This record gives sequence, C-alpha cells and structure tokens, in this order.
Amino acid sequence: MNIKRLRRRLRIFAGKVRGAGKLRVLAAIVVVAAAIAFHIAIATNLVDQQPGDTKLYVQMARNVLEQGIFSGEFEPPYTATLIRTPGYPLFLAAIYEFFGIANEGAVRLVQAFICTFTCLLVALIAWQWVDERSRKAKAAWSAFILAAFCPFIVIFSPTILTENVTMFLLAATILAATCAIKARRKRLSGIWWFIAGLLGGLNVMFRPDSGLFAFGIGLTLVFSVFFGRGTFRTRLIDRFWKGVVFSFAFAIPLIPWTIRNEQLFGVFQPLAPSHAEMPGEFVPRGYLLWLRTWVDDSK
Repeated sequence: MNIKRLRRRLRIFAGKVRGAGKLRVLAAIVVVAAAIAFHIAIATNLVDQQPGDTKLYVQMARNVLEQGIFSGEFEPPYTATLIRTPGYPLFLAAIYEFFGIANEGAVRLVQAFICTFTCLLVALIAWQWVDERSRKAKAAWSAFILAAFCPFIVIFSPTILTENVTMFLLAATILAATCAIKARRKRLSGIWWFIAGLLGGLNVMFRPDSGLFAFGIGLTLVFSVFFGRGTFRTRLIDRFWKGVVFSFAFAIPLIPWTIRNEQLFGVFQPLAPSHAEMPGEFVPRGYLLWLRTWVDDSK
C-alpha cells in the first residue's frame, strides 16, 4: 500500500516538473520573441539622419560590388583607399548582394537580429561565470533581459555604423576567452584561445580600436601568471603558449589587408591611419594636438 502511494506521489511530482519545464520553455520563447520584436521595431522606426561615416561605408560597399575596388570615391576615377578597415564595408556589400544595392532597410533588419544574438551571447557569458548551478539560469536570463532592452545597445541597430557588429564580435570574443580560461583539457583550451584570437582579429577589421579588448584579454593572461595552481614556471609556460595561440589567431584576419596595403601603397598598415589620411597626405598633427588642449570635440 505504501509502495503504491509512493509511486502515485512520484508520478504527480514528475508531472509537476514536466509542467514547470514547459512553462520555462514557453517563457523563454516569449522573452526572446519580445526582444526580437523590440529590436526590429527600433531598427525600422527610429531611422534618423545618418552620420557622415555612413555615406562613406555605403559608397565603399557599392564600389566593391559595382567597380570591383575598395574605394571611398563617389565618382570616377575610383581610387583605392586604406582610410577605413574593410570589415564593415564588406559586411554591407554582402547584404547588398542578396537584397539589393543601398538597401538600408535590409541592413537595419539584419543588424536587429545581430543585436539579439549579441544579447544571447551576453547571457551565455553570465551562465559561464556563475559557479552555483542553481543560479546559472537566473543570471543568464537577467543578463539577457538587461542587454536586450538596454537603449545604449539597441540604439545602434538602426544606425549603419560599425558599433552593432563590433558589439556582437566583442561578446563572442569574451565568451570564447571565457571558455578557454575555464577549459580543463589543454587541447580544448587551445582551440578556444584560437577562436577567441580569430574573433578578436576579425573585430579589429570592423573597428580598429576594438583591439584594446584583445589587449585586455592578453593582460589577463599575463596577470594570471602570478596566481593559480602549480609553480610559477608551470604557470609561465602554460600562459605563454596560450598567449602565442591567441596572438597568432588574432593576426590571421589582418594578414590579407596588410599585404594589400603594402602592395598597393608601399606602407605597412595592418589597420587604418589614425587620422584617416592616405599615404603622403599632410596631417597637421601639431595643430590637432594643440586643438585638443582646449576643444572637447575637434570635429
């Protein structure tokens, strides 16, 4: 009799667990769908006057498709340039190839989905860094909701600039580095460090100053030499080979662009000039330094 009663209670409990699981799945679908709808609404309805860099990126993408050259010129002759890294113009060119040249609506829609994926990556980062298993899901969903409805993140979906893709690649880089740090097997850790470096290098091709985040990851490796298990020598060797893998992978996306600039312009330029100048073009550096001593925004 007691056994039958116990079985009945177990079946009731199992039914409640399954019901709770279905509710969680349904709630997750609703939250993600709401985030996607919110991002699409922002991307399609908050279209404002685009900044000057947008016109340049759009023209570069058009020239890649129509003229077969990476140039920012608006009329012939279309002279090759290196004043911008190629990541975002090629991203626009890929969208234009599928949806039509200068189809800004398609770009904004794609960026809305990229924004949602960025928020999902943020949730995964939170999941990874919370050790207590019972709190992982709560931390992940809290991070997702905070990121998905943060105006400082969503506002870049309708803006045709590098920030949207940069945030996605940044989150992906941090997640890969997190997995590399937490991986227990040496081979798996090396794979994740390679992926993190590759994503960091790709991010630099969209926005050069994002290399600072890769530098921060490198500093984390350096500082970790002084902490952790094992002898100092063991930690030093471990961090050294991981740093080499990360740095090598980081350099891979920069190689084609660097070779191209060396062959076309005879200069070593793995990124983009700080003042967006062409080789040999005069830049009043002294004046600009003086201007920054008393003007907040020299533009």
